[in-house]
Order: sequence, then C-alpha cells, then structure tokens
Amino acid sequence: SRRPFASGATNSETHSARFDRSGVAWERCVRTSAPLLRAGGVRAALLCEPLDGADLCVGDARVVLAKVVGVDPQRSSQGDGARSSAGSPLLYLDRQYAALAPLQI
Repeated sequence: SRRPFASGATNSETHSARFDRSGVAWERCVRTSAPLLRAGGVRAALLCEPLDGADLCVGDARVVLAKVVGVDPQRSSQGDGARSSAGSPLLYLDRQYAALAPLQI
C-alpha cells in the first residue's frame, strides 16, 4: 500500500491540478486535507506527469513541488474541474516554483 502523501493527505484524497493552455501559469490547484498548508509555503503533492492543457491526476511517478500563492477553503467545483469539501481547501499554485522530481518518500 502507498504511504501518505508528503502533504499529509492520504491516497484516498483526490488531488488535481490544471495548466492553462499557454503553459505560463497554473490555472488550477491541488486539493488536500492537510491543515498546515499556508500561502507562501512550499509543499509536495503526489501527482502524475502533467499534460499540457490537461488535468494532472494522482499517480506514483512524480512529486510536484510548488509555492502556495493562495488558499480558498470555500471554493467549490464550479466548472473548473477541481473539487473541494470541508477541510479540503483548494490551493492556488505558482508554476514558477514548480519542479518535477522522482518520488522519494
């Protein structure tokens, strides 16, 4: 079985993110139940390889490290493909700080 994500969430959580079509910035976010994520913090989320213009999905291959630039615990899945529930805020990530690296936990 998988170990918990570095963010503190478990593999039962749904994590997703989306690049905008231009590939310049993160359009969407990563959903996590970890309560200690804060704007300006750097955390890891377990994600698969990104596809340009497509959702990122939960996977074992890569870790995405990104600077959290905003937290919106009230945001719902209103047409953006990302879901949130109580205790699972959506985190807006700045792709400038994102880096892909082999998963090591």
